[in-house]
Amino acid sequence: MALIYLSCAWVGGIFLGFSFNLPPALIAIGLLPLPLLLLKQYRKPIVLTSLCLFAFFGGTFYSQLTLPADNEKHIKFYNDTQTLTIKGMVSQDPDVRDKNTRLRLSNIEVELDEE
Repeated sequence: MALIYLSCAWVGGIFLGFSFNLPPALIAIGLLPLPLLLLKQYRKPIVLTSLCLFAFFGGTFYSQLTLPADNEKHIKFYNDTQTLTIKGMVSQDPDVRDKNTRLRLSNIEVELDEE
């Protein structure tokens, strides 16, 4: 049962990490219940709660690490801006799908407002 709680906390943390940008220091919140271990009769629920919190915020931190940087070196930085021109060389064969075609470009140049 503990593994189910930890798994749900991890998946919930990943979902939260993709939805919000939280600081990595929140992982330390999982350590807050540990001083309560001095109470011997509630030791197992305290450890489980602490591990779930640690897994939750660890999943949040992990999901934020896997996101690519959002700067002008990535093409998604220019989404929802003015009209722009993208020039590049197709480096692989087009990947034709049902509703779209994916192109792999190299040597990309982006013109935004003639810059």
